[in-house]
Amino acid sequence: MTSRAYVIQIPHAHTRALGVQAVAMKDTLLLWCGSVPASYAASVLDESGTPAKDDDLSATATYAADRAPSSLTARHGIEGRLADDWSVAMKIPGSASTGTTLYPSTHTMSLGIAQRLSAKLGVAQVYVSLDLPDSFAAPSHGMPMPPEDARALQAMELGLRRVGEAMHPYTQASSEAPRPSSIDVRT
Repeated sequence: MTSRAYVIQIPHAHTRALGVQAVAMKDTLLLWCGSVPASYAASVLDESGTPAKDDDLSATATYAADRAPSSLTARHGIEGRLADDWSVAMKIPGSASTGTTLYPSTHTMSLGIAQRLSAKLGVAQVYVSLDLPDSFAAPSHGMPMPPEDARALQAMELGLRRVGEAMHPYTQASSEAPRPSSIDVRT
């Protein structure tokens, strides 16, 4: 099992960065994505981050090398919810991926993201847990999502895919893969 922490910088006015905790096991990948304090995001991005642009779909996922999850909670007060919006998708050979919601919420965005990641990455099981800030809440009663939020969610999913690609070697073998330094997710 290998665990890594990342920060995804996204083009959004109210939420400029999201934290990602990735856990890879044989044929399984778990991705938690949620809010992180600005001080933590800045400490990671100051080392190797590139600012996200507001005018395009871009995101930067930066590996938080020396920041173990236990120290995140103690030093930066990160208190995310694992089961706010939690889904799993399974890759079925010769077929589209299938999935289910493990813990539903009012906005179940995690299911579609997990299914797309499972199909794209080729990992047998992909768990996605989203603990997004209120500014990303899906609109209710069939109202369209504001364009800024839609772009930020697309950038978040792109960042999650890049993190998944970086963690993919850990799902294939029991030996340690090289440690990533940063991932450019510009389109």
